Amino acid sequence: MPDVNSTPVIVTIWSFAVPAAVSFVTALLTLFFKPFFDERLETHKWKLKKKELLLDREIEAAKEFQKIRNKLLSINLNIDPDQYDIACDVIYNLSMNQNIFETFLEKHQLFISDEARKKILSLANVSIVETVFDGVTYDSITESEEKLAQILIKDLDPILNLIISQLKKS
Repeated sequence: MPDVNSTPVIVTIWSFAVPAAVSFVTALLTLFFKPFFDERLETHKWKLKKKELLLDREIEAAKEFQKIRNKLLSINLNIDPDQYDIACDVIYNLSMNQNIFETFLEKHQLFISDEARKKILSLANVSIVETVFDGVTYDSITESEEKLAQILIKDLDPILNLIISQLKKS
């Protein structure tokens, strides 16, 4: 028969031993796994920072292309401008900013989609090949310049939409 007086000693020893064992095991686990978790935490922080920087650059590219679009398509508010007047405005604005697409691509090509980059590059190539902007004045554009204006009017909004959709995916 167990001694009634020894039970409190066992309970007392047990109540000290279990918390000590738990804290010992916790300390061992922390010692072994803390570097692993610290490394994963730092990797995750780095990836988040990288995504944040890329998103900032994508937003900057979208804003810059919006400015280009607005600059090229700023149309004189005549009472009823016809297509020729609009084309004159677009070509005149482009003649004032001849390298606008190349400058944009130099600065932002890494942060826009391949599809948007190809379309902007094709606009840049078309604007270089089809027009020579020497002596362009308002209301004195050639037929090829008018075609270029129609291409710009048609393609600038879809390109901007591509850039914005890329932002929404991020």
